[in-house]
Amino acid sequence: STMLDRAIQAGVSASYVLMDSWFTHAPLIQEVTRRGLQVIGMVKNDNKRYLVSHTTIVFSRYILLAWQHRQSTDQRSLGGLFYLLCDEVGIIDWAVALQQMVDLITDIATKAGKRITSLIQRQLQQWIGGLPSYIKAYLSISCCES
Repeated sequence: STMLDRAIQAGVSASYVLMDSWFTHAPLIQEVTRRGLQVIGMVKNDNKRYLVSHTTIVFSRYILLAWQHRQSTDQRSLGGLFYLLCDEVGIIDWAVALQQMVDLITDIATKAGKRITSLIQRQLQQWIGGLPSYIKAYLSISCCES
């Protein structure tokens, strides 16, 4: 770490420190990261400390293999799910859905305290005021007026 301090004081700038396995150990890595540098180092052949990394890699490989297997054997696709969702959404007319949302907000506003009610009503009126006229035509705006 003193060699690293001397290099920094001499004006050497770096984003990371590259180490051999001889230097890659937890205390030195902590010293380097405290100086705001990243560490790239070869790890020692030690099963105790780096078993977690190996397990993560094995699980990642398994997930990729399982996904690849599903893609090659399963006839379902995201496209099919998309079209099923489109059919469900098409059942509810967008104007009805928009009116239901306004009615819900108005209902919540009437059950709140006086200050909250007036705040919600003002915000809703401003939102409706900013809508294009062809959308306003579908809403019964009278329910939002105070």
